[in-house]
Amino acid sequence: MTPTSTPTPTAALPVLAKVLIVGAGIMSLANSVTVPFLAVFLRKELGLQPG
Repeated sequence: MTPTSTPTPTAALPVLAKVLIVGAGIMSLANSVTVPFLAVFLRKELGLQPG
């Protein structure tokens, strides 16, 4: 009698979950890149102080 192999319980992520995770990462990166430039723009164009 040979032992039966049971499948390992590794569930692959659905495509939608992968897209959402990648999208969240891209949005986080975009936010971290644009906020410093927004501060510089507002300082130059409107004369706003950092406070």
